Amino acid sequence: MSSNLHARFGHTAAQRHLGLAAMGALALVAGAAPAAAAQPTSPSPGPPSVIITQSTEFGALRAKFESLTPADLAKAGHQLEPVCVTAGMAGAPPQLGSMGYHAVRPAPLEAQFRSGRPDPEQPPIVLVDADQRVVGFEWEANQHAPAPVLFGQTLLVQPGHPGLEEPHYMLHAYFRPNGQVLFSVFDPQLKCPAPGVSRDGLSLDTQSAATRALFPAVWGAAAAERWALEHNIELTRSGQ
Repeated sequence: MSSNLHARFGHTAAQRHLGLAAMGALALVAGAAPAAAAQPTSPSPGPPSVIITQSTEFGALRAKFESLTPADLAKAGHQLEPVCVTAGMAGAPPQLGSMGYHAVRPAPLEAQFRSGRPDPEQPPIVLVDADQRVVGFEWEANQHAPAPVLFGQTLLVQPGHPGLEEPHYMLHAYFRPNGQVLFSVFDPQLKCPAPGVSRDGLSLDTQSAATRALFPAVWGAAAAERWALEHNIELTRSGQ
């Protein structure tokens, strides 16, 4: 395994983010502009975003995951990452929307990536919104395999990003009402929590006086965002 792949798949959820989002988020916490710190490469346009009626296969997969909570995902081996990914963090126009939080199963992600054969029955990444609802899936595969086809969609190679620099295939699928599915890099309807709000809806101003004093003393203007990031990490560590 290359050093890049080892870093990609060997980290815990708190350590290993999608790279382009984690670097941007930590730059925000530190008070710097994301682009200046991480210089992420925007995902290529890829195929046009398309909303279609979900296949029977996709509908069955959706039904299996859609009602799961973060605690359910944790019990199934998913590691919910601490940052809600927006298009802006990835260096793309903010109006494109978000990807949400990524709940990752490292072993299937590594196996599918290395083989170049994404498994339509085992999404290695489950996408979660600001209300902690499962709202979609993501698959990835290395660029050296033939272009995979999932649910009638041919995956295209997207640029690499910090943490996984080599270009690779990606497919994002977002749930829509009435048995519809959106295939797109980002979902324009998917919202992330407001800055400084954790994924369970809490914020620094709801904490004890000691905590409210400590974080500004250490992190200054970025205190609220830093508290939310650390709280999200603790939620994942505790299986929530």
